[in-house]
Amino acid sequence: ELASQDMHIAGHVVDAERPLVVAVNKWDAVDGREDAAREWEERVRDRLRFAKQVPMVLISAKSGQRVRVVLERVREVWASAGIWVSTPDVNRWVERLGGASDGRGVHVFYGTQKGVHPPRFLFFCNDPKAIHFSVRRYFENSLRETFGFGASPLRLEFRSRRTEKGTG
Repeated sequence: ELASQDMHIAGHVVDAERPLVVAVNKWDAVDGREDAAREWEERVRDRLRFAKQVPMVLISAKSGQRVRVVLERVREVWASAGIWVSTPDVNRWVERLGGASDGRGVHVFYGTQKGVHPPRFLFFCNDPKAIHFSVRRYFENSLRETFGFGASPLRLEFRSRRTEKGTG
């Protein structure tokens, strides 16, 4: 079971927008491991609701079982955090989302990727203050699926197309 301290550390990692891999140790001591794997994963994912995408590896440090898999997952998550998407590809993606209109008057016009580790995106829209968290989540999930970001944290920024006085 995940301890409070585990949750606290995972929360700090997520808040710092860093990739996270969860290794569940002492897997060799669990009776009926194969049957229990799905149940364990569901319980851990439930406790880590704030990081549902996180890869999880069931290991035994004592026997060495699957320990190398942890490092493979870390490499995969790090690599996915380094993916760069060209501006034309980002804008084709925005276009495929139907111009990213949310039905309430908010419309995303275009966007660009600003950086990696974590991947950072800037989107220009008509009313950034009206971007609902569900729209943000939809963008994150679609970016992950379309461009292969996997469990990498994503940072999205929404700005008005019009430059506000004094903001350059």
